[in-house]
Amino acid sequence: MIIRATKLMNGGGLIQITFGVILFIASPIGATDTRVETLGASGLFIEDENNIWHYPAALLRYPDLLVFSFGGRTNALTPPSELYTVGTFALPRSMALGIAFGSGQKAVTYAPLVAQERLHLFWGVPVGSRKLGVRFSRFSALRNAVPSYERSVSKTHLGAGLESQLGANMLLETALSLNVTNFKDIVNGEKNSEPMGYWGLELRMRGRANLRNNIRIIPLFEFSWNVRGVRFFSAGQETGTEEEDHLTARIGAAFEINPREDLLVIFHTSALYNHTVSKSSASSNEPKVTVWDLPLAGLGLEKWIRPWLAFRVGAMLRLWLDESEIGGGTSSQRQTHTTTAQTLGIALHLGSFQADFAVAPAMLKEGPYIMSGMKAPLFTKVAMSYHF
Repeated sequence: MIIRATKLMNGGGLIQITFGVILFIASPIGATDTRVETLGASGLFIEDENNIWHYPAALLRYPDLLVFSFGGRTNALTPPSELYTVGTFALPRSMALGIAFGSGQKAVTYAPLVAQERLHLFWGVPVGSRKLGVRFSRFSALRNAVPSYERSVSKTHLGAGLESQLGANMLLETALSLNVTNFKDIVNGEKNSEPMGYWGLELRMRGRANLRNNIRIIPLFEFSWNVRGVRFFSAGQETGTEEEDHLTARIGAAFEINPREDLLVIFHTSALYNHTVSKSSASSNEPKVTVWDLPLAGLGLEKWIRPWLAFRVGAMLRLWLDESEIGGGTSSQRQTHTTTAQTLGIALHLGSFQADFAVAPAMLKEGPYIMSGMKAPLFTKVAMSYHF
């Protein structure tokens, strides 16, 4: 989250503290993308410290920062409830280090295993006129119910990003990452299953071009290829295999407008292609599922009405078509779907501290718990950051 307000209002300290205490009492705990999700799910485009997850080189723009975030869903397009702590630190020679912990989980396809989030490490260093960033993430779990029962799983993410300044008005960010998953499923010394080709490759590219002093266009391209497979065993003998190839591509763009220093408007739209092919040794059919998002669009507005208080509103539209095919085209089905959502957020800025809140949609109808007594929370996500 970019902190735009830099000064407290004279005589406003007590008001700010009082308001902040009320907000904390009324809200449950949320996630690091609180700001960008309340701006119409613009997280892929908008400039924010949340960028370091997708573009590690962005770490060098956010040194000496602590973020604590927690909560549930802002809308149907965001991840489930998570808890994150992120710390970034400036190092000598303009380098930066980032460390993050969280409570997220990764389910492993074809196996009754879940990997718990362990650690995320970020590293950024200038390379000439460019910036280089690296991210390492680890998920793992080990469960031994009885001596004869062993199940373990690990997921490793390794990514690198490069940020290049192309002239005075153009910035290009690229990132490439590899995901590898391994698991073990053994009962009474016999394998129940083992992984086969469990990996994923992701490529991201994003530009930022200044058309005028207060208008920017942000083109985006993403591509991912994931291969997942497993071999099954019974009495020590292989009984079958299953595979899944998953291909995803996205192209989109956003317009970001800053007519004034205290006002941000962003509009984004993108098209997503999602294709999955499943294979099984037990069947000659190869089910294929293709999903087209045309479009996924969003609009967000952020307004600082006081140097210490901002309001954010957003809206999203998702129109998608899914096609499924079984048995080489002998059976097919096509469906269209539409989803719309609205978001609302609040930000408090107190010196080097900032708190961002995503207002729960149900609260808009029922009112906050402290007033209505209803079960709907006042906020679904909360993120607190401190620049030291």
